[in-house]
Amino acid sequence: MGAPRPWVILGLLLAPAGAFASDHQFDVFLAPSYLQVTGSSFKLLGWHVSGAAVVNQARWLSVVGDASFHFAGLDDETTAERTEATATLGLRFTVPKGRAVRNLFGQVALLGAIHRSVPEEDVSAAAAAVAIGAGYDLTSEKMEPWGFRIQADYIQPVSSDLGHSWRASFGVIYRFH
Repeated sequence: MGAPRPWVILGLLLAPAGAFASDHQFDVFLAPSYLQVTGSSFKLLGWHVSGAAVVNQARWLSVVGDASFHFAGLDDETTAERTEATATLGLRFTVPKGRAVRNLFGQVALLGAIHRSVPEEDVSAAAAAVAIGAGYDLTSEKMEPWGFRIQADYIQPVSSDLGHSWRASFGVIYRFH
């Protein structure tokens, strides 16, 4: 059996969406990040930053802007400077958890662009990209407005020979009330 399709994962993420997550209006996320391009030895460390603004009264829907830049290679076979930069814009759905400040979320329909450079293969390409992801925010009343987030994303270039990639990030969030 093959890998799950992104649309199946999207459906699972959307199924429980729909309740109050926190009383914040905007949040900013900054984290170190790991990127793995499927089917290659492309493994990089870098930075991931995003910002999200709540757009509805029930507070389960946000608009999110997301960017990452990966530049530090983990591959011992080469010293070439591989890089990948991604920028997307889309929607975040927060899973219901009452008025608790801990929350699980899914990001979908993140549309944007990806640029990948692999000098030893003489590849430098850019393409449109679609991303879906999920994450978990951990905050407490003592820590507010600060918190921590762990997030994983699947990034698929559109109409390109570039392979899809997985990104994992763990860092800090700041919530504006």
